[in-house]
This record gives sequence, C-alpha cells and structure tokens, in this order.
Amino acid sequence: MLNNRAILTFYNLLMWVCFGMITSIGYVAYRKAKWNIEGKLSYQWHYDLTPEGRARIQSNLHCCGYKSFIDFHERSNKCFPRTLLPGCKFKYQNFTKDFLRYTWICAFSLLPLHLFVLTSALLCANHVNRKFGKNLPPKIYRLDYQGIVAGTPTGSSIHLHRDGLQQRNT
Repeated sequence: MLNNRAILTFYNLLMWVCFGMITSIGYVAYRKAKWNIEGKLSYQWHYDLTPEGRARIQSNLHCCGYKSFIDFHERSNKCFPRTLLPGCKFKYQNFTKDFLRYTWICAFSLLPLHLFVLTSALLCANHVNRKFGKNLPPKIYRLDYQGIVAGTPTGSSIHLHRDGLQQRNT
C-alpha cells in the first residue's frame, strides 16, 4: 500500500485541484475587494437581498436602512421611524472589506505551504516503487571495519563488536 504510485499520483492530482481552488478563492476575494465595493453593496442591498436578509444584516450590525432609516429599511423592534441607529452602509462596507481582505490574505498565505506539499508529493510519486529502500547502498557508502575504527575519535576498536558493529568479510 505504501509503495503504490497510483495512490500517490491520485493524491497529487487532488492537490493540484486544491491548489487551483485556493488560488481562485484568493483571486476572487482580492478582485472583489478592490473593484467598486460601494456600488456592488448598494446594488446588493437594493435589488438582491430579500427582506429577511436585510433584517438579518440590520440586527447583526445594529443599524437601520442602507444610508438611513428611509432607505430600504426592514422594521424590527430596534428599527422604527424615530430610531437613533445609523444606516448600514458604513458598517456593511467595512465588514465586507475586512472579510474579503482576510480571505485573500489567508488564501495567498497558504500557497507556499501548499506548493511545498505539492513538490513533496511529486517527488514521492516519481521515486517510490517496490524496490525503494530494499537494494544495497552503493559501494562508496558501505561501512567496513577499517572505516569504523578510523572514524572513532580515539581510533580504538574496543567494544565495537559487543555494541553490534561487526567486521564484514570482504
């Protein structure tokens, strides 16, 4: 199961799809945050939102109407003709701008980590097979008794055999 390239390749394919989604979310949030947010929110308030949606925004942001009470308000126990609550325009714009800014910052901050994971998955998908880690290392990396003795700080061979290091017959 661990040496299955098909699973690693499928995982890598899903990681590319996730990369595309994260990038598109960040780009759309950045674009919406920078292009005429005031006009878009005004259009949304006046034409797209239902009365329940406007009432929900008014109750959460503690405001009444869009610019003032007389501009598309939804009546509630706090939103009535002589209310002192301000219009929702400023609070709604600030909330939307902040949310979009946090969204694109988080999305673009995840991309370097995601690229690292993608690179690791590519390397694993291309290099892991049934023989991975099972062959002998190249002769240059094999240890022999003389190299072990020469590599000890004192050059002594005392206790090497007893500690599990044995001389290899060459």
